[in-house]
Amino acid sequence: MQKYDQMRGTPARLFYPPGIVEKFQKSTKIPVLYCVEGELKAYSGYIRGLNIIGLPGNTLLKEKGTGDVRLEASLVGLICKCQVETLVLVHDAGALMLNWASSKDLGKRPGSFAAAVISSREALQPLLDDPKYALQRVFYMHGKREFITKDAKGLDDMFATHPDHEQEILTDLAKHAEASEYFLSKNITTPHEVV
Repeated sequence: MQKYDQMRGTPARLFYPPGIVEKFQKSTKIPVLYCVEGELKAYSGYIRGLNIIGLPGNTLLKEKGTGDVRLEASLVGLICKCQVETLVLVHDAGALMLNWASSKDLGKRPGSFAAAVISSREALQPLLDDPKYALQRVFYMHGKREFITKDAKGLDDMFATHPDHEQEILTDLAKHAEASEYFLSKNITTPHEVV
């Protein structure tokens, strides 16, 4: 089953749910902004009250073919205009998943997620340094490993497979660095905390 459809040759774009667009238009403050991979995960969080956007991949950025580390201008505009103080990059529990095969490079998948976190954090540094932005904290979170076997890798899956625990999932997500029931997290605000 194909989850997403995009016209061939068009650039991948961030997904902004309607409520985030409205907050941008009205310059409404967004204290915490969550960033997840994909529109479905973002919309699943949005309908449950999260200030959340969908990324076209596992990172906040990537200038295809250039190697440039930069944030998309629309995300910078949102962070500035809505005075985002805390940004949380959330990956699925699948970020920890390895499928062994004798011909497979087992370092490739975890390496790509580590690179995504590091490059995303590096791209946020100018916003953390510039007083015109309210951004003060950056966290990295991912679903706990045991949810892979429960068909609940991503945020949308967690809500779908644990409908009676929706509030507990949201509460754990809001704990950021103290999350422990459904997510694990790391404060990556300062560069030495990324590694």
